[in-house]
Amino acid sequence: MADKLLIPSLQNVVIRELERLRYRYKTTSTRSLYYVYEKTGPGSELRKLFISWCAFNMASTRFEEKPDHFPREMLLELAQELVNKMPDGVKNMNNGMRDMASFEVEEPDDDNRE
Repeated sequence: MADKLLIPSLQNVVIRELERLRYRYKTTSTRSLYYVYEKTGPGSELRKLFISWCAFNMASTRFEEKPDHFPREMLLELAQELVNKMPDGVKNMNNGMRDMASFEVEEPDDDNRE
């Protein structure tokens, strides 16, 4: 509501309180993501807060446990955030030829075939 009414001081109080609760309870709520995305626009600071939480504070298993909690738009913004925060050395390491061993399917030993 503070976002729609353009009340920055209220927005800041809400964001600080949400972070305080996240820190206190050591958890990231994903249940409210659809609500946040329905009620805010692109570039919203509240959206940015939830993206940051999901990228840097949430267990990766949450995506598998509760896939219905994540709006498509949010997942795209999350992917962008992760790429943007990736160190340049990591981004540039894939400009060369990749070691394909990490992508190859394990083949059975010829000795074990009957």
